[in-house]
Amino acid sequence: CEDSICAEVAPGLYRASLEDIIRSDPAAFIRVAWEDKALAALADFARTDGDHGVDDVDGLEIATGVSQQLLDLLSNAVERRCATATYRPVGSDFAPEEDARFMVLFSGGVDSTLIAGLLHKTLPAHEPIELCSICFTPDGTSPDRLGALDAYEELKSQFPDRQWKFIAVESTYEDLKSRRGELMTLLSPHNSVMDFNIGGALWLAAAGVGRLIDVCPASDVDGSNEDAAAPSIKVLEDRYVSKARVVFLGHGADELFGGYSRHRTRFAKGGWPALEEEIQLDVRRIWERNFGRDDRVVSDHGKEGRLPFMDERVIHFAMTSPLSSLVDFSMPAGEGDKRILRECLRALGLERASRRIKRAMQFGTRLAKVSNEAMF
Repeated sequence: CEDSICAEVAPGLYRASLEDIIRSDPAAFIRVAWEDKALAALADFARTDGDHGVDDVDGLEIATGVSQQLLDLLSNAVERRCATATYRPVGSDFAPEEDARFMVLFSGGVDSTLIAGLLHKTLPAHEPIELCSICFTPDGTSPDRLGALDAYEELKSQFPDRQWKFIAVESTYEDLKSRRGELMTLLSPHNSVMDFNIGGALWLAAAGVGRLIDVCPASDVDGSNEDAAAPSIKVLEDRYVSKARVVFLGHGADELFGGYSRHRTRFAKGGWPALEEEIQLDVRRIWERNFGRDDRVVSDHGKEGRLPFMDERVIHFAMTSPLSSLVDFSMPAGEGDKRILRECLRALGLERASRRIKRAMQFGTRLAKVSNEAMF
């Protein structure tokens, strides 16, 4: 459709007459208010008790005590999102013990590694799990790729009985530019450079087409060192095509659990009330800024994105827990941000991943760098 009549639609139920739909009248769609007060409260994401946070010592005790509760909720969220995926997609030569039903869009960060660990806990032992990493540097040394390889190694070490398949998607900014028209149609009404970078990287990764690789045991992989050399890898298949129809995404984790650098800035300037205000704003607008765009680019490959962090029970937990049980900005980056999710990773035995520092996709994959060089 044309940009002039395209708009993201807020989550909910809508009604419209067929005549108005045929006329493409945006005003024809009338939103039906939630009758369920609990759903309405989740959509509003507003605390009613004014419990922003407590002091640092008590906060640490709370985080340790409730991390298992959150881990259980996330585990259930992942399990529910696996229950409706069939083994054999229609018309495919899908082999249950060789091909994966589920792919994780994998940066090796806190969110994607936690999802991978919970998928392992959920799925039968014989099922492979795909971890798909995209990189825009020719030598494969973007921070996200190095972090993903390190997390992959840790997952293999912690859960050695699982078959983990690491899909290395290699791309260039020229690849995206050559598909610009198609991509902008999917991204519309979003048309900023940032949307193009994020949406384009997600679109290429969600296809699940790349090299199937493994890391040689002697490699020293460290996702925190941006100047690290490329690790020694073994190519298992030069061109691997994922047959998974479900893509797990970590969307919502940063918004709910204080993962952005601007959250730290707001807290430094205004304390807990300012942090609460920023998180509430992020959650309320996430559908408009991210979800519609990303759903379209994933669905373009005939796949469905599933978001365990946006499970209603997980959202309710984040909304009703004191913020100091979720984050601790007295601690440095890689420790205090999303602290409770880092606790969950440690509970799964994934200590290295629990210390990973957050990077936005366009920076972690190095797409922003190559796109800026191409434009300027």
